Amino acid sequence: MKRFVWKVVSLMMFVSILPLLSAGLFINNLFQRALTEGFREEVRGSLDSAGTIYRSNIGLRRQLMQAQSDQLAGDAELRGLLAAAEVDFAAVRQLLDGRARRFEQDDHALAAVALVPATVDPGESGEQAPAALVDRRGEFPAERWRAKEVTAPLVDARGRAWTVRSTFVAPWATFDTFERLGKVQKFYQTADAQQAELTTAYTKTFFAMSGAVLLVTLIVALLLARATTRPLRLLSEAAGRVGRGELDVQVPVHGRDEIAQLTTAFNQMVVELGQARVRLTYLERVSAWQEIARRLAHEIKNPLTPILLAVQQLDRKFDDYLDRPQRFRQLLTDALEIVTEEVESLRTLVREFSDFARLPEVSPERTCVADFVTDLLRTNPQYEGKVVALEDGSAGALAGVDATMMRRVLINLVDNAVDAVHGEPDAPGAGVKVGVEAVGDMVVIAVEDRGEGVPAGDLERIFEPYYTTKAGGTGLGLAIVRKIVIDHGGDIVVRSPVEAERGTRMEVRLPRVVVVGGSG
Repeated sequence: MKRFVWKVVSLMMFVSILPLLSAGLFINNLFQRALTEGFREEVRGSLDSAGTIYRSNIGLRRQLMQAQSDQLAGDAELRGLLAAAEVDFAAVRQLLDGRARRFEQDDHALAAVALVPATVDPGESGEQAPAALVDRRGEFPAERWRAKEVTAPLVDARGRAWTVRSTFVAPWATFDTFERLGKVQKFYQTADAQQAELTTAYTKTFFAMSGAVLLVTLIVALLLARATTRPLRLLSEAAGRVGRGELDVQVPVHGRDEIAQLTTAFNQMVVELGQARVRLTYLERVSAWQEIARRLAHEIKNPLTPILLAVQQLDRKFDDYLDRPQRFRQLLTDALEIVTEEVESLRTLVREFSDFARLPEVSPERTCVADFVTDLLRTNPQYEGKVVALEDGSAGALAGVDATMMRRVLINLVDNAVDAVHGEPDAPGAGVKVGVEAVGDMVVIAVEDRGEGVPAGDLERIFEPYYTTKAGGTGLGLAIVRKIVIDHGGDIVVRSPVEAERGTRMEVRLPRVVVVGGSG
C-alpha cells in the first residue's frame, strides 16, 4: 500500500503546486508591472519637479516676507514719525496697522508688527520691550495659520536704530500639501533605490507562504492517504488469508462510504464462501462415497455372477446325478474352483481397497538409487528375460527412499510394463527398459516399454483412483504409486507414445540428496 499512499500524496502535492505556480507567476507579473509603471522616468521627473516647485515656493514666500519687512522698515512716513523729538507711538501704531492690512492676501498676511529699539540702556537686561506694537494674531488661529517671524533694521532721521519684527502667517493647508508631496517624493526615492530589496523580500515571502501551504498539503495528504489505504490494506491482507484457505476472516467496517460498502460485501462474500466450502466438502464426500459404492458394487457383482451360476447349476443337476455320484462330484469340484477363484478375487479387491485407505507413513532414508533398483531387479526373478539390464547414468546419486514403499512403486510400474508387451515377445525392442539418471536436483527412475502405449485421452486420467483399462484391474495401482511418490517429495510423469507411435515411459522423480564434501 506504500505505493498507493505516495501516489495519493504526489497527486495532491502536484494539484497544490500548480495553482501556487500560476498564482506566483501572475502576482510576480503584477508586481514587476507595478514596479515598472511606478518607477518610470516620467513619474520620477514629475516628483522631482514637484519637489523643486515646493522648495521654490517656500523660498519665494520667505523672500516676499523679507521684502515686505524691509519695505516696512524703509517706509519714509514711519521714519519721519520716529524722527520727532517726542515720538507719537499712537500714530506709529496706526501707520503700522494700515501697512499690515495693505500686505494681506488670501494665503498670506502680516499678523503682527513690533517696533523695538535696537539699543538697550546700561543696567537693563533681557529683551527690549517694543516701543510700538500692532498685534492681529487673534484673527489668525494657530491651528489654521502657520506663523513666521522676519526682522528688518530701521534707522530713523535722528540716527537712532530700531528693529522691525514682522510676524507673517500663511494657511497650514498650503504647507501640508507641500509636506505631503515631500514625503511622497522621499518615499519614492527610497523605494526606487530599494527595488532589488523589494523584489527579494517579495520572493522570500512568496516562497515562505508556498512552503507553508505545501507542508500543510503534505500533512493532510498523508493523513488522508493513510485513512484511505488502511481499510484497503486490511482488505488486501484478508484477501490473502482467504486465498490461503482461511474462511473465518472478517474485516472491521468503519463509516458508510464506498470502502465501507466494499468491506461489507467482502465480509459477506467470505461468509458465503465458507458456507459454499462446507456444502462442497459435503458433496465431495458424498460423491466419493457414491463412487466407492459404485466401484464396489461393480467389482463385487463381477465375481458374484459366476458364483451364483455355479450354485444354480449344482441345484439343477442334483437330481440328475443321484445315481452317478462320481459325475456329481466332478461337477461339485468345478463349482468349488469357480467359487474359490472368485472369492480370492474378492479378497484381492478388499485388500487393495484396504491398502489404499491406510497407506503407511513414508520413512525415507538416504539411499543410492541405482543400487536400490539393481537389488530390486535381482531379487525378483520373474523379470528375468523380460527386463533389459539397468541403464545407470546417475553417477551414484542419492535420494531419500523408503525401501518398502518404493519397492511397491517400482514393482507395480515394471509389472504394468511387462503386461504391456505381453503377447508381443518378438516385437523389436519388446523388452522393458529400466534406467536411473541424475537430472539437475532430481534423480529420475525411468521404466519404459514398447507396448501399444496409452491412448491420448487416457493420459490425464491414469492416476485417478478406480480408473483402469485392464479387464481385472481395480484402478488403484497407479493411484497408490503416485501417492507414495508424492509422499517422498517427488512426482511421477508419464509420456506416451515414446517412439514410432508405440511405447510408454514412466518417470519417478525424487529430490536428490547432496552430501557436503561428497559426490551425491
